Formats: sequence, structure tokens, C-alpha cells
Amino acid sequence: MVFDLFNNFFSILLASILIALMGTSILAADCSTDPNSCTPKQLCEISTKNVGDVKVWADSSDLRSHVEVAKELGINCGNVKDECDVSPEKCKLNQICERATAVKNGKLNWNFDNLDHVVLAKEYGLKCLNDDVEAVTQKPENQNLNQSSSEAINVVKLIQIEMNRIGCSLGNADGAVGPASKRALAKFNKAQGTSFAYDIFFQQSFLETLQKIDQKVCISQQQAGESSGSSTQKERKSGNKKLICEMEYSEDFNAIEKREKYILTTKNAFKNLHKLQLSNDKLKFGVYDVKPYETDKWKLFFKVRCKDNKNNWSPCGDFSASVNVQKINKNRLKATLYTPWIWNRGVPPKADMIYTCK
Repeated sequence: MVFDLFNNFFSILLASILIALMGTSILAADCSTDPNSCTPKQLCEISTKNVGDVKVWADSSDLRSHVEVAKELGINCGNVKDECDVSPEKCKLNQICERATAVKNGKLNWNFDNLDHVVLAKEYGLKCLNDDVEAVTQKPENQNLNQSSSEAINVVKLIQIEMNRIGCSLGNADGAVGPASKRALAKFNKAQGTSFAYDIFFQQSFLETLQKIDQKVCISQQQAGESSGSSTQKERKSGNKKLICEMEYSEDFNAIEKREKYILTTKNAFKNLHKLQLSNDKLKFGVYDVKPYETDKWKLFFKVRCKDNKNNWSPCGDFSASVNVQKINKNRLKATLYTPWIWNRGVPPKADMIYTCK
């Protein structure tokens, strides 16, 4: 009798435990298949994952409904990003171009804040931009089209004024890019060893580059020869002494110079930095005589571009590097090379150099 009672009690207890476990299992299964059955905490846990230190939305197809519900309801799961933002290789085609481009001054251009996406787009040859004319595709935020067009014309005018100032004459600065502007740009590219396309006339960064140039750069070979001969005669008459300033070893400069396979003009620019010539107040950089912008201080500029890859694109861009040079004493110079701010391919952002002059 006692045994039967114990046996019945044990059976009831076992059945209760099984029912409780089955209930938990059913609840868990419900959340995994039906997002509306999840608690907010469960929904956040199941619809997100970590990529390194960044929380991103889960990309598994069986969790798509959970992610959609979490986004629609606006549940606060913390700072959650799309995996495409963190890992460009996870992006779909339309997502790459979406992140690799941005509207600036009413024009669609590359968004170098998302440099990895730009690199991916260019490496695969994606046509995220119209290569012939970068047309206005949408209005900038908080601006109408007329304001944006006016701003673009102002930038072009300022660039044209600066081009005329440095000797790359294009006639009237009218804010319109035409044949004269293109011929002037061709002169500039030839003189500087650059390869800017005409759309550079719309970019604020190019305006800033021109404003830093304090000499006539677009001169004919005949004028260059006459200028050089005249300079030589003056030096002979005045007895000015030329100093050859050789760079001491700089680990950072060496890292920058050796990091990439550069085009010839960039390679030559780096080579020219190893040895500078100082005569009177002019610093000779390659074939250019650079005048000081202050007493015993000079600024040098050159184009940083790598050899094009199979898609005819330079992986390190097409931007200007700058060098600030200062005289320490009659036989010593110090200089700092600044790489383009946009170019961060595992090289130091700047390099400090010391020159000994003899």
C-alpha cells in the first residue's frame, strides 16, 4: 500500500517536471521561430551579433524576420550597425556604391570617409559615378539646387583665379569649365607631373592646394631656360654659394618611400627629397626653385600616386603631399613630410627629416 502511494507520487512528480521542461522548450522554440513571441531582451540577443568590438545585425536568413521586427519597432538594442558598414566584403553591389559615394556641393563624388568601400568599388570597377560628367543626382541636405549650383560656380571661379595667378592662364574666371580651362589644366599637369581630370575644378581640396603655391608653375621651356640662365649669371656676379643639403636617414620617410610602387613622377619626387639645393634664399626641389614664404621657411608640394591596378586605378589615390622645410642654421635644415590625409595604407602620416648642407 505504502509502495503504491510512493510510486504514484513519483510518477506525478516526474510528469510535472517533464511538462515544465516541455513548456520551456516550447517557449524557446517559439522565440526562435516567431519574433513576436520574444521578450525585448531575447529579440535583441537573437537578432544581433558581434564582429570584433562592433555589434551588427544578424545576417542569417532564418533570423531575417527577427531583424526586421527589431528595426520596425525601433527597439533599443544598443549601437547596432549593418555588417556592410564594418566589413565591406559583406556588402551587396548596391550597398557598396551607396557607402562609397556622397553628395558634396550638389555633386556625387567618392566618400573617402568610407575609404574601404571606395577601394572595393574601384578594385571591382563598379560604376558608382558617371565617369564622363559627375551629374547632380540628389539635392544636398538643407540646401536647394540653386544654392548648391551657386556654390559650385564660386569654387570653380576661385580655382580659375588661382590658376591664372600661378601662370596657368585660362582667360576670364567665369565659373564655367570649358576648353580654356582644360588647356590650362593640361599645362598644370605637365608642369607638376600630375594627372588631374577636369572635374578637379569643382573640388575644394584642389582650391586649397593651389592657394599654397606661391610661384609661377606653368612656364614654357624657353622661359625656364632663360630664367635658369639669368639666375646662373646673377649667382656668378654676386658670388652666391650653393649648398647641397643631404637628408640623414629617416625611418618614417623610408617607410613611406618604400611602401608602394609609385608612378615615375612620384618616385622622382621622393628621390629629389633626398638631396635639396640651397642658394641664396631659394630651395631647389627637382627642377623647381622654391621661394621662402617666410624667412628661411619653404613649402614643397608633389603628387602621390601609385601605379594603376588592373582597373586603371591607383590604390593610394591621386593627392598632394606637402613638405615644410626650415633652416636651423647655416648648415642644417629640418623638414616634415605630410602624406595626404586620405591616404592611410599602413604608412606613417608624416615623416621628420634632418638635412646636412655642404
